[in-house]
Amino acid sequence: MSQAPNLPPSLLTDFPWSQEEGAIWMATTHLLRRNLSRYNFPSKINRPEEQQVLQSLSKTTQALTGIENLRFIEEKDLSSSDQELLFEHFLFLRGVQEPPEGKGILIDETGKFLALLNMGDHLKVCILQPGDNLEKGWHALANIESQIGKKEGFAFSPKFGYLTSDVGQCGTGLTISAFLHLPALISTGQLEGVLKGCEEEELHFLGLAGNLQELVGDVLVVQNNYTLGLSEEAIIHTIQKATTKLISTEKGIRSHIKTERATDVKDLVSKSFGLLVHCYQLETREALDLLSVMKLGLSLGFVKNVSDETLSSLFFKCRRGHLSHLFPEITDPKELAHKRAEFLHHELMGISLSPELE
Repeated sequence: MSQAPNLPPSLLTDFPWSQEEGAIWMATTHLLRRNLSRYNFPSKINRPEEQQVLQSLSKTTQALTGIENLRFIEEKDLSSSDQELLFEHFLFLRGVQEPPEGKGILIDETGKFLALLNMGDHLKVCILQPGDNLEKGWHALANIESQIGKKEGFAFSPKFGYLTSDVGQCGTGLTISAFLHLPALISTGQLEGVLKGCEEEELHFLGLAGNLQELVGDVLVVQNNYTLGLSEEAIIHTIQKATTKLISTEKGIRSHIKTERATDVKDLVSKSFGLLVHCYQLETREALDLLSVMKLGLSLGFVKNVSDETLSSLFFKCRRGHLSHLFPEITDPKELAHKRAEFLHHELMGISLSPELE
């Protein structure tokens, strides 16, 4: 195993999926955007000012109370696989597309706090937590924002709230993303109908691939659509309401499948099991989809001799950034696909189907 330079080891050992057995609400991220009032925005800033922002924010953030052992790393010192590891761990849906000069990150030892400097905005702060405590995540983030704001001073308009590089993200500058694992809803083709019942203008639904058409690993992301004209409390309430309905429906469908012993689902679990334990190579999406079905099968009693915790950890370990650090000697994509399959075979040794499916 290779530890990414200067990145905390926890990124390769601790994974953001709730430890509750069969958890449907896997994780939540709170992302807050801010810009310093005394500097031009990143799109207009010159190189000397960019360095000043980087140095000032890194110094202030490292002095935060309540967060220990923050590591500051300039983006230019991160390899592409380091960046992938970070974005996979923090469940970001897209990477940084800008040149690395004048940019940096701050990350804590636990892998639950990340600050992005000069990436789109002067400052983006992300809190990652397994599970569903929206209020706790927001209070932690608000405390951090308050400490930094007192020393740095954020760009603010009485009319538009906190100012961001993207006009559509002004106001609170807060995006909350709830990550839900909904294999029963998706595999039975009922998700679209349920989402129509959850439709609210304030919400945005998408998958790990960044759209609703590709729900990789059966993960649905519930996100607030607007940051302007809504309070933080209103954003939290709207997301909590939609996620509660989705989780309740997912549980209801799983209960129905258990009672009816649905043939289609049993067939899906059996085929996915065979492919997962016998394939020669696997791409990331294939692996995530198969692991998702195994988690569903385990919750229904169709799969045995594996723990839910193991399947949750493999959901992250098999992704490209994580796998590249576990096996740094492999650089060819085709070799990595084979190594992914080989790795999963080893980690899932002993997994089996229930007698009902054999």
